[in-house]
Amino acid sequence: VVNIWKNYTIGSGLTYAVDVPEDSDDAAAKEAEAIEHCCDRFWNDPHNKIKLKLPMRMRALSITGEQCWPVAVDQAGQVRLGYVDPATINSVVKDPANNERDAAVVLQTRDENGEPVVLKVIMIEPDPNNAAYGRRVAAAKGEPFLFPKQGQGGQEMRGTYAGSCFFWRVNSLPDATRGRSDLLAGIDSMDAYDQILANDVDRTILQKSF
Repeated sequence: VVNIWKNYTIGSGLTYAVDVPEDSDDAAAKEAEAIEHCCDRFWNDPHNKIKLKLPMRMRALSITGEQCWPVAVDQAGQVRLGYVDPATINSVVKDPANNERDAAVVLQTRDENGEPVVLKVIMIEPDPNNAAYGRRVAAAKGEPFLFPKQGQGGQEMRGTYAGSCFFWRVNSLPDATRGRSDLLAGIDSMDAYDQILANDVDRTILQKSF
């Protein structure tokens, strides 16, 4: 079930290309070439291994219903992707201005001060007055956060982001905080089918015993 979903989604793999308009000048062509070089560095980075890791992560998304990828930039400016086990996520915080948007991921791990590690969910900058408008923006070093009380019995959260991440969830409502596995809907049917097969095997063994 999981592999069929993965195969229909990414098939034998993904490719990318940088479009260059036919009437573009030399400067635009050089810019596109630089962008493609940057994409190649990210895609073929020996740490990221996108071609190798993407099928595994697609299967994991189908099984767990969510994915959290921490993002870091090394001293050379290279973007590196990590992986967080969904079982180690304590909660997901919503954007106070848009309950459909996931703003931060709170992990079960603690920092040196004993506070929960909070990762900012990378989203596209919506402010047209910001220099990064239209781009995906990570948390700045030491960037503070303040989230009002969320849900019944919730508490106000304030502190400093420990980093940034990409976060996706599937099979959930727009205002939900966590995802659900693709297997959840058919788990009872699969369990019944497994019992039927096991009973048939036992029946065949008994038949051949006499």
